[in-house]
Amino acid sequence: MDEILGNLSNLDTDAREFYLRALLTVAGLRGLEEMIEEEARKMPLLNDILENRVLGREFKRGELSLLRRLIEERFGPIPQWAADRLVERSAAELEELGVRVLKARTIEELFA
Repeated sequence: MDEILGNLSNLDTDAREFYLRALLTVAGLRGLEEMIEEEARKMPLLNDILENRVLGREFKRGELSLLRRLIEERFGPIPQWAADRLVERSAAELEELGVRVLKARTIEELFA
């Protein structure tokens, strides 16, 4: 598996995206998604995926959806000013907010 993912990381962005999707599809059919995801996390390939205009956008959408649910569960409905700030954040910043939501006492403190 390391060899396959290593070879993917050497491809141009479009080819890498195509073959990674194919690999994930085949892995899904064989029940191996978790193994593929775990191996991909160990490789610099993941950073390329997060920066990819398609896959990175989908990852951020998932992060944003989960974070919105956590914020709403903790603080109630999200005010528009907070929703606006959320969509401006990068995937890494959303991940950091996900940790901070556990400690913040108010929604204002979360975004301070």
